[in-house]
Amino acid sequence: MPCGSGPALEPEVDVACDACGEVAADEVCSSENLAAQAELARRFHRARLARRSRAALDERARFTHDYATRLLACRRCELLYRSPRPAADAVLRAYEGERYPAERIPQMVASQRALFRPKARALARSLGTGARVLEVGSFVGGFLREARDSGLDAVGLDPSEQLGTLCLRAGLRVVRATLEEVAEKREFPHFDAIAIWNTFDQLPRPRRTLRAALHMLRPGGLLLLRFPHGACFRRLLARKPLPLRALAWNNLLGFPYLHGYGLRSLDSLLGDFAFARSAVAGDTLGTLADASYTHWTRLEERAVKSAQRRHWQRENDLSLAPWLDVELRAEPLRDGVSPSRPRALEP
Repeated sequence: MPCGSGPALEPEVDVACDACGEVAADEVCSSENLAAQAELARRFHRARLARRSRAALDERARFTHDYATRLLACRRCELLYRSPRPAADAVLRAYEGERYPAERIPQMVASQRALFRPKARALARSLGTGARVLEVGSFVGGFLREARDSGLDAVGLDPSEQLGTLCLRAGLRVVRATLEEVAEKREFPHFDAIAIWNTFDQLPRPRRTLRAALHMLRPGGLLLLRFPHGACFRRLLARKPLPLRALAWNNLLGFPYLHGYGLRSLDSLLGDFAFARSAVAGDTLGTLADASYTHWTRLEERAVKSAQRRHWQRENDLSLAPWLDVELRAEPLRDGVSPSRPRALEP
């Protein structure tokens, strides 16, 4: 998640791969390279904004995870991850205190609603109206608003004081807590689906999150994940010259995330949990060029993302997709033992 003016984070701990535990890793980007990419992102958006809006530029080019560090790739499962990075508790505190300028909120809500409208409607068709859905990382409430309009019984979790208050004022149900805290307190009945969209890559303890999700889902319930695709980022980074527009319009410059999952690393992470992967699809990031941008750059973004979608669909190659949407199904335990590792499915 981008951060408007939250507290700066500092890298404190060296970490191994959170997906498979492997220590050996290769450097994908040095701290200097990531910093240079972040400056490229700032220049990219500054040149395309219709107005010299500091608030709009900060939202597009400043992020919680913008500290100096390396980006590594696990040698076993290819997970991308930042190391060193802040301690897990520091990451949570940063999200609790993040703030966004009031003038940007309407545009952010509109963008999020457009992204999640088809997802909410598809989920309502699949699960039926009235299905209970929990969203982790509700942000400005884009999905919760669309879920409500689609007939879903949705509640969200978000640690941000500002954004939680914003959602509550809009009549949305949002709790300022983590999924792990809610699972431990058992305050809710089981959910038909849990969505962790544009947030799963930011979680410093993904195994704890998956364990909590299993406790919160009914047997056969869905866990929906959406995250930046590490394999695509590496492919784009290797191209010469650097495909600046493809990276920038998908918010990949500087890779401002804790993790960049792929199907291989995700399956490694899921190996100890009773989840089976039931669907996977490539995607691009939601629209960035809102009314703050010039007309020609809004056309540019649409053209870039349309070309990317045609490319991976034509080649039938998900490694060309900058973002992935993954659907997992919670399987009932068999004699107290989790099912075997989920098999890879074709999109």
